[in-house]
Amino acid sequence: MIFVVVVAICVSFFINTAKLQTELYQDAKKYAEEINEQVASNIAYRMHTDMQLIEELAETISAVPDISMYSHILERKRKTFELDDIVIFNQDTVIFPSNYSIDLFSKWLTKNPEASEKSTISYMPGNQILFSVPIKKGDREKEAIILAMKSYYGIQKVMARENHQDEGISFLMEPEGGLIVNPVGECELTEDEVAYLRGKIAAAFRSRMKDNHMVNQSFTIELQDGEKMLISAHLLDINNWVQVSITPWSLKEKEYSYHLVMYFWLIMLASIVGTGIVAYIISLQRQARMKLEKMAYSDLLTGGITNDAFQIQCLDYLNATGWSSYAVIYLNLCNFKYINERWGVNGGNDVLRHIYHTFEKNIMEDELVARSEIDHFFLLLRGDSEDQIRQRILHMIEVLNASSCAYLLDYKLEFIVGGYMVEQYGMVLQSLQDNARRAAQFAEEKNICVFYNAAVIKKIERENKLNDLFEDSLQNHDFQVYLQPKVYLQEDRPCAAEALVRWIHPEEGVIFPSDFIPLFEQNGKICKLDFYMFEEVCKILVRWRNENRPMSEVSVNISREHLKGMDVSFAHRYCEIKEKYQIPDGIIQLEITETSMFYAPQLPCVIEVIGIFHQGGITCALDDFGFGYSSLSALNEFNINTIKLDRSFFVNESKKSRIVVENMIRLAHDMDTQIVAEGIEEEEQVQALRELGCDLIQGYYYSKPIPVSEFEVWQDNHLQGAGK
Repeated sequence: MIFVVVVAICVSFFINTAKLQTELYQDAKKYAEEINEQVASNIAYRMHTDMQLIEELAETISAVPDISMYSHILERKRKTFELDDIVIFNQDTVIFPSNYSIDLFSKWLTKNPEASEKSTISYMPGNQILFSVPIKKGDREKEAIILAMKSYYGIQKVMARENHQDEGISFLMEPEGGLIVNPVGECELTEDEVAYLRGKIAAAFRSRMKDNHMVNQSFTIELQDGEKMLISAHLLDINNWVQVSITPWSLKEKEYSYHLVMYFWLIMLASIVGTGIVAYIISLQRQARMKLEKMAYSDLLTGGITNDAFQIQCLDYLNATGWSSYAVIYLNLCNFKYINERWGVNGGNDVLRHIYHTFEKNIMEDELVARSEIDHFFLLLRGDSEDQIRQRILHMIEVLNASSCAYLLDYKLEFIVGGYMVEQYGMVLQSLQDNARRAAQFAEEKNICVFYNAAVIKKIERENKLNDLFEDSLQNHDFQVYLQPKVYLQEDRPCAAEALVRWIHPEEGVIFPSDFIPLFEQNGKICKLDFYMFEEVCKILVRWRNENRPMSEVSVNISREHLKGMDVSFAHRYCEIKEKYQIPDGIIQLEITETSMFYAPQLPCVIEVIGIFHQGGITCALDDFGFGYSSLSALNEFNINTIKLDRSFFVNESKKSRIVVENMIRLAHDMDTQIVAEGIEEEEQVQALRELGCDLIQGYYYSKPIPVSEFEVWQDNHLQGAGK
């Protein structure tokens, strides 16, 4: 009987041991895959970010007229982007700097011929990553190539950050086996063994890619001496480069060998002790899995939890309290692109870490903070009311801006904030976060939390309905043109007008622009509406011509959404519509808002678009001038025909504002540019602007926006009055 029991126990031991080894292998593979995928993702992100920065630099260089200006620009960008060097060359010579030989770059270009046509990422073995972008001057062919060199240190630093606790090595290689970035780690492998593994990995990786099309692979390979290695290989979306991590399998086996031996001898002595050892082994296994989960759910940038871990821990806290007295908060950092441009990528990362750790210090034990995306954060806060939560968020942001951070000495961080008070038991965590995110879309003030409630739901339903009505309303011409006169002060001539859209739906009635324009700007439909309005105005001008009415100049607004993709093809479409209706040159004008013209990466695109409009006989106006922080020096560069002074100059008018307006009018006239004062409502303002020499006035003093038929009557009466 004892023999049977002993045999049963032994059999049970060996079965469990085999099962444990299998699970250990699977856990190790999963761990290797998850960690290596994070490393590969971070490497790809860094390379794409660097590539984007070099492309923007190439656009900047293409706009520089004088080669002597390269030195200042390149040196500043080199330090900001943490580059080893930046070189500009063509097929014949090195343009800058002059201390390089063209032979070196000719050889490189021979190996990388595609670099003369498009942006490329390549490498110098054991030394540097190379980022190349063709430089284009105006409408001419690509004249040169900018080549940025960056050492492997940053990539090796990412590899070392998660390197299996210094028990393995990581390196970057080509699919064919060529070594790109030298190995990082403490694994004792010779160069020959690493080269041997690269060849084996390349063959195994290609075989698995062919079989199942997976980009993340984990498998084992034996060295020539029989040593078994655990391999994780992840395919980057850059040149099909492969991020590889290698861990000796013996290291994983050693973690459990002591416990397996102890278990074997103790189980021979007594079944009770054996059972205890089994329980102990299971506990260790669970701890190991928890450790793996912790590493998989760790944000490499901030050191905090990821959004997946945030959702899991949220459920634990909510279940413990019966889903009450909690709020999920979403915070979107404003102007993060500006922060990255001003302080570089590393500076931006430091700011994100500063935000996370400040929030972490200001939450309670049963609350959470996580970075969900690049510059988005989620909080789980305790509170019984919206006001209580709102005040806590304001306090946390005040502490954030008051705390020390090298990059924020003269800059205040602001957020778009949305929240959701947890009310219903058992909701999906993703839904809670989505509700908080939706609420943030309706935030009217920075740092003030807007909660997802009945009012927000009503706005969302309203927006959904307006989106559904949009296409039919375009077809049915429910969007109507209203004209607001612009009156010439110094000349006896027909007034001009600005075309404004009014949505008059047969069932919904009048829908205010403030309800639908921000919505259509957000979802991109505003571009289609812009083309519709432009064509409707062209039809009106054709009718006036056929009726021998005065051909007044009409301006039409153009949304900054057209410029987001920095694709100038939309400008040609405007010119095609004008030509379709044979509108004379100089009769129709497009108004571009100031804010869309002073975002640095868009400047070359804006200049090109204005040039296309001028070639097509369409004049351009700069709308809302003075609303933001205008660049006076840019007015000549943009070749604007008309400047519209924002109404803020004339609200609570003072001596200083009068001086600004007077000098702005003088400057515009010196540049042969028209001035329009908008938002004018008082006779005293009209008289003052007439004395200052303002060209046109637009505002309720003369007329509000009115239907086209009423504008025609108003125009006739105005001309008769001017004649008298």
